[in-house]
Amino acid sequence: MKELLLIRHGQTNWNTQGRVQGGGDLNKVGITQSNALATALEKFHATAIYTSPSRRAHQTATIIATTLSLPVYTTSLLKDLDYGVWSGALLADLIKNDPDLFEHWEKNPSSVTFPEGESLLDLRRRISTFMDEITEKHPYETVVLVTHESPIISMVAIALEVPDS
Repeated sequence: MKELLLIRHGQTNWNTQGRVQGGGDLNKVGITQSNALATALEKFHATAIYTSPSRRAHQTATIIATTLSLPVYTTSLLKDLDYGVWSGALLADLIKNDPDLFEHWEKNPSSVTFPEGESLLDLRRRISTFMDEITEKHPYETVVLVTHESPIISMVAIALEVPDS
């Protein structure tokens, strides 16, 4: 792969409300961010955009793709970490209602599997699979990935050969 451009989706109201992710459309700021980013990405001459199926990521990817005249490929391998029962909850409520799990997540995140969700190891396996596939499909190209914070952190950890935590 020539270059892999890692993009976190634009802002949603859930971001500003302090919710654990899992939903939400781009808000006005997120749309503005995505348009500005699309213009900035023109100089990279990317050949494809891959995105998470979440609405916020797909909206960001579509805005970029329109500006760059590129195809968008959606893959579930780029989904955010599945926070299970935490998805959509206010962080302040989680700290109050489930302090033990929150503290465990803060101190040793790689050992946590979210109830009805997944662990960082699950995420790393998914991201490793995606990275292998994308390297094979686009060995000499610049590719844009629109995803979420956790998958991006996992990609960087894999590339640097460091633990997820």
